[in-house]
Amino acid sequence: MAKANLRKLNKTRKIKRNASGKKGVQFKALWLFAIVGFLVLLEVAFFIKNQMAVPKQYPMQIVSSFSGDAQSCGVFHAWDLTAGKDFIAVSDQSNNRILIFNLQGIFQKQITQKDAGAPDFKELSGITSDAQDHVYVIDTWNGMVRGFDLNGHPIVKASLQGSYGPRGVAWDNGVFMVGDTGTHRVVKLGMDGTTLNAWGKQGSGQVMFYNPTLVAVDSEGFIYVADTDNHRVQCLDPQGHFVRNYEVGVTVGNVAVNSEGQVFASTSNGDFCKVFEKNGKLLGILGDADKKGQPITGLKALAFLPDGDLLASQGPQILVLHAVPPNQVH
Repeated sequence: MAKANLRKLNKTRKIKRNASGKKGVQFKALWLFAIVGFLVLLEVAFFIKNQMAVPKQYPMQIVSSFSGDAQSCGVFHAWDLTAGKDFIAVSDQSNNRILIFNLQGIFQKQITQKDAGAPDFKELSGITSDAQDHVYVIDTWNGMVRGFDLNGHPIVKASLQGSYGPRGVAWDNGVFMVGDTGTHRVVKLGMDGTTLNAWGKQGSGQVMFYNPTLVAVDSEGFIYVADTDNHRVQCLDPQGHFVRNYEVGVTVGNVAVNSEGQVFASTSNGDFCKVFEKNGKLLGILGDADKKGQPITGLKALAFLPDGDLLASQGPQILVLHAVPPNQVH
């Protein structure tokens, strides 16, 4: 009787152990399944994030380029660019001169310190032009805008009062919009050097800047400021009121606006050039239409030709780029 009860007890314990073992195996299986599922979800999420992080491309075709290598001007590096109906002008900061080319990139003339007269050039930076084929350049450490005709004759010396290292200038129907970098403001300057208005101070808010450099003005008088160390382009209306920001994400190198109101912003390290609609929507990163939209890197100075093509400096050369509809990208 005792042996029978013992056998029955052992059998019951064995059944319980087997049941417990099965539950343990099931629990481990569920736990393993949960871990695998979690890892799969992480991988999917990572894939989606990467796909979303891949920037849309704004395709342009490089239709031509030119440099000074085989021309009498010699090698140059464009700090800034401007274009008129028959010319392209370059501020060649490293060689202390302005270079004039025709629209085919053939060198025409250089404007040097000898042409300009006193005071001596002290770091030429931003450059702009008007409808009468005059070019204007910021003479940074003289704190002035200097203007010339295409023969190199001086026509304007407009000193910017209270400035510190101004670098950007844009022509705007008889006045200049100047990026006064060291005072963190934008100045509306008359051709005689009169300060007509000024906006901004150091900061990251609206109508505040941190080392503003290049400036562009569109056909409606809206002002686009390369707010360099705030990593954005800031847009002001003609009265200097805040309109919107265009977030570049890194240090801004240059800014230009085409006739359609699209805003092009290069980076100071040349990694990419972002293109925005006027309303602030990112259209994409400028890409090479002949290379399936592969980003074109190394771009710094930007300007538009009269026909709407983009001029962009890339090291010692100037590229001419033409927009291509996305469905025509090779």
